[in-house]
Amino acid sequence: MIRCLKYDEIDFEKYNDCITHSAQYHFSATQACLEVYGASHWEFLVLEDYLAVMPIYITRKLGVKFATIPLGIQQLGIFSKEDLPQLNEVFLAELKQRYRIHYYAFNEKNQFLKSQLLQRKNYIISKNAYEAIRQNYTSDRRRNVRILPKNQGKIRLESSIDLEELKSFFYQYSKGLDDKAKAILLGFYQKYYDGNLLKIRTLYYDGEVASIAFLYDDGHTVYSTSLINHPGYLKENCPSILIDLLLQEFSECRNFSFMGSNQPQIETFFQRFGARQYTYSVMSQSKRELIKTLLKL
Repeated sequence: MIRCLKYDEIDFEKYNDCITHSAQYHFSATQACLEVYGASHWEFLVLEDYLAVMPIYITRKLGVKFATIPLGIQQLGIFSKEDLPQLNEVFLAELKQRYRIHYYAFNEKNQFLKSQLLQRKNYIISKNAYEAIRQNYTSDRRRNVRILPKNQGKIRLESSIDLEELKSFFYQYSKGLDDKAKAILLGFYQKYYDGNLLKIRTLYYDGEVASIAFLYDDGHTVYSTSLINHPGYLKENCPSILIDLLLQEFSECRNFSFMGSNQPQIETFFQRFGARQYTYSVMSQSKRELIKTLLKL
C-alpha cells in the first residue's frame, strides 16, 4: 500500500534509513537537502513501512497544486533497497493519479517496464587518482588546462567564504534564468551554505573573478550545481582550468557530477574531461501545456 504523507507526518528515522541504504541514493533526497526548501513544499509517497519512498516538491499556480522539481535539484525519484521496474511503474501511476505534473525528474537508477519517458543527460567522473582521470582527457582538454608561462602567477583558486560578495557576478553572468529565478536560487544556495552543504570555489585571473563553481558535497559525490564564467576570460580557458583544479582537489575521494546538460556545446565540454554519460527519466509540461491545464480547471 502506498500512502501520501505530508512533511510533518514523515518518520524521518525510517525515511533517512531508506534513502541511505537505497540502490538509488542521491544527495537531493536527503533530509538535510529537503529542509533547504521548506517543510510546507514537500509531500511523499511511501510504500508500507518505508520500503520505498518518493519525495515530491509542491508548488501552486493560480491556486492549483503541481508536482515539480525546485531550483538547485536535478533528480529525485523513487528510493528503495533494490530498483524494481515494476514497483517504479506503480509509483509512477500514483504520481499521475494524485498530482498535476509541471516537471518531475526521476533518478538515473530508476528503470521502468513500459512507460516511455523523456530522457535527460548527466555526466559523471567516477572517483580515481587524478593522474588516471587526466589520462582520459582529450588531447585538446589536456592542452586547455595547462597554465601557460604568460599566465603563471595570474591564476589562483580560492575557497570563497562570503556568498554575498559573489552575488553581483552571479546575477550578471549566470545564464538561463531571469532575475527572479536567480534571486530564488541564490536564496537556496545561502541555505545550503549556512548548513555546510555548499562549497564555493572561485578562480581569479589577474586579480579579477573569472569563474565560480557552486558545489554540493555529500561525502560521496561532488555535484557541480552551477559553473558561472566571465566571458572576458573564456579565451584563457578559465572554465577548463577551474574544473581541472576541482578534480585535483576531489577526484581521489569523490565522484564528480556535472549535473547536466542537454546542450551540445556544454555536453562536449564535459565529455572532453572523460566524463561518462548517464540518463534519467523526466515528466514535463511545456508552458503552453501548463496554460491549457489551468484553463481546463
